[in-house]
Amino acid sequence: MDDVIGAALTANTYEETLYALPFVAETTLTYYRKDLLLNAGLNIQSPLTYEQLYAMVKQLHQPEKEVYGIGLRSRVGWGQNMALLSVMVNTYGGQWVNQQMQPQINTREWHKAVSTYIDLLGNFGPPNHQDLGWQENQALFAEGKLAFFVDASSLGGSILNPKTSSVAKNVGVTQAPIGTVKRGSQWFWSWNFAVPASSERKQAAQQLALWLTSKALNDALRENYGLYAVLPGTRHSTYDESYQRAIPSASYEYSALRALSHTDTSASAIGKQFVPIAEFTAIGHLVGVQVNMALTKQVSVSEALKTAQYQTTSVMRRAGYIQ
Repeated sequence: MDDVIGAALTANTYEETLYALPFVAETTLTYYRKDLLLNAGLNIQSPLTYEQLYAMVKQLHQPEKEVYGIGLRSRVGWGQNMALLSVMVNTYGGQWVNQQMQPQINTREWHKAVSTYIDLLGNFGPPNHQDLGWQENQALFAEGKLAFFVDASSLGGSILNPKTSSVAKNVGVTQAPIGTVKRGSQWFWSWNFAVPASSERKQAAQQLALWLTSKALNDALRENYGLYAVLPGTRHSTYDESYQRAIPSASYEYSALRALSHTDTSASAIGKQFVPIAEFTAIGHLVGVQVNMALTKQVSVSEALKTAQYQTTSVMRRAGYIQ
């Protein structure tokens, strides 16, 4: 397993025992249209702040030409709007819960992150900007209808592939934007194969998982379908010189994944992008609804966060995490 990137391997290990094999892993990146920036006389700085992003998005927003400033996940869900908003909260210095598992949602940090998100998307997003997931935004960017798109690094292969993207030759890539602090601006997520104890075909399942996560599979995908088909995020060998040269997002993705320390999966990381409790999917959905209501002007940001804090506290209390 020496070839597996440490962050992907650690995410599947508990008390030094490996429970799953990483299939695909990702972080967060900013995709942008180089041709639009060039025509407007704009240059990207790295890392890009949300203030800088806002100024450029405003200048590039041309709805009369069906070119919109930015696409961001807005569909309600802990893995949709809250996946992106959570890292925005992190980079503005906020978190879901503190070390005592007390919700920290109705705070200045959350207010700033949510307000920035709403300002960007509400003013410069595409039509139906209040109900777009990553798939819809990916398609809009590939069709040439977005100037900026902040989302998963794993989407880079499709966005940069001339067969699936009309703007492939004009796509630029840089790090995810930062708020008041650099740490927390990117997520780390991995999809993994594990064999449940209830399986009646454990050996066959383990062999399949081993093949699907092997270097041999990646080599076969590369040989038969090209570099864009390679599964990202899990193996050092994936990011050889030819891959990084062909896929502009690869070097940023690889650098971000290597920079992740093992402490990011420890107790000190509780309350960052994802809270490792069974109730988090429900909490993420509840808060996602409130954020979407603020985005669509049904409630103010302050009202949304107050309600989200109350709902989350109620769930945490019923589950026994807090008194």
